[in-house]
Amino acid sequence: AVLRSEMGKPNTRLCVLLEPVEFATNGIVDFCDESLGGREKWIGNATFLMTKFDKMLEDTRAASKSNIFFKEFHENGCFSYL
Repeated sequence: AVLRSEMGKPNTRLCVLLEPVEFATNGIVDFCDESLGGREKWIGNATFLMTKFDKMLEDTRAASKSNIFFKEFHENGCFSYL
């Protein structure tokens, strides 16, 4: 209730810290969905940050792998800062 109340205030942004795992297994997104009454109610006022993404870039196909990895995030409206 506190989080939902705070998100209702003008100029409020939600900072969502994502782990570098597939979108479907990123529990923080599910938590926000459940806590804030559905993705459509919070995603427009969220800023996404992802930590430790550099650990995924270990081979020569890094750019291609990154594009594939982020595709599902982008399809769901999550554009994160690294």
